[in-house]
Amino acid sequence: MPDFSITFHEKEYRYQYTVERRICSSAGNLLREKGLGGPVIIVTNKLVNSLHGTSVIESLEGSGYSAHLAEIPDGEQFKTLEWAARLYDWMIESGMERSSTVLALGGGVICDLAGFAAATFLRGIRHVFLPTTLLAQIDASIGGKVGVDHREGKNLIGAFHQPVMTLCDPDVLLTLDARQWACGMAEMIKTALIDNKNLFEILEEHGPLTAGSDSALLLDVIMRTALIKASIVSEDPCERGKRAFLNLGHTLGHALETATDYRIYLHGEAVSIGLLGACLLSEEMGWLTPDFTERVRRLLSLHNLPILCGDLDMEKVKRALRTDKKRDRGLRFVLLRGTGSPEITSAVTEDMIEKVLLKLQQKQ
Repeated sequence: MPDFSITFHEKEYRYQYTVERRICSSAGNLLREKGLGGPVIIVTNKLVNSLHGTSVIESLEGSGYSAHLAEIPDGEQFKTLEWAARLYDWMIESGMERSSTVLALGGGVICDLAGFAAATFLRGIRHVFLPTTLLAQIDASIGGKVGVDHREGKNLIGAFHQPVMTLCDPDVLLTLDARQWACGMAEMIKTALIDNKNLFEILEEHGPLTAGSDSALLLDVIMRTALIKASIVSEDPCERGKRAFLNLGHTLGHALETATDYRIYLHGEAVSIGLLGACLLSEEMGWLTPDFTERVRRLLSLHNLPILCGDLDMEKVKRALRTDKKRDRGLRFVLLRGTGSPEITSAVTEDMIEKVLLKLQQKQ
């Protein structure tokens, strides 16, 4: 039995989010129960394939599927139209049809790229997420946002394409290195800041959370985080309103990734700096006190996340901000008035941004 499941209702669409130990070895049965067709192409990277690919392939073939493997190099710099085109080639070579299935086995990059390919191949085929990082389990695999990056900005090309299922195995998190784990914690802290259900206080109280933490506590915070995002997405699936709150820390975070060619920061690391930047901007707006910002700084540091961005080409950051995909009649930031009180504003000035960027470059 799953540890928990969430059913999403979006108009007439629904899919299942399931957490179950050793789900990799039962993936084939779960796809068959959903009536999904083959062939199945598994989109993954070399490391994840070496850790989990065999059990997924054996499960699919044991359930009668023809399973094909497509390996994408690891890293945000490969989440591009060029690699999507290579994926289309592999899908054609594998005999993929309108009834076939894409299975994304990996972290956020794999989920985004595989989901984008599923959304656009033959004008849309079905896909399943089997996320293998904390970040992907609590964020990238929930909500149906898929896409690729452009040289001028992150996720500028994409679609909303909901998976049929998201299958999470908490055991695979034990294979993550400390840096990847911390990236997931950045997204969890972000979710805690926009929610008023005490998740932020729980994270403060229990100290650094790790993949080896008490299993009951770990499952609890994963469930809480997933439920918060699921609730927001179900209410606003196409980001016409409150779903934009989930972009807290991402406006500046994405700009840092773009300005550094995705070679310095992992996504969660950039979001961590972006979260502190959002708090500092909220101070500039008169919405937050320095004491609250310090609490956020401590929690990020506790999980070994960066809170400074070092020397940056300021003009590159500004250019990346100007092409941010969330622009709508001007640059919009998600800022905070406190835990559970996010607000979208276009009132942030360039002077405020420069002031905060300088603070983020200084030793704290």
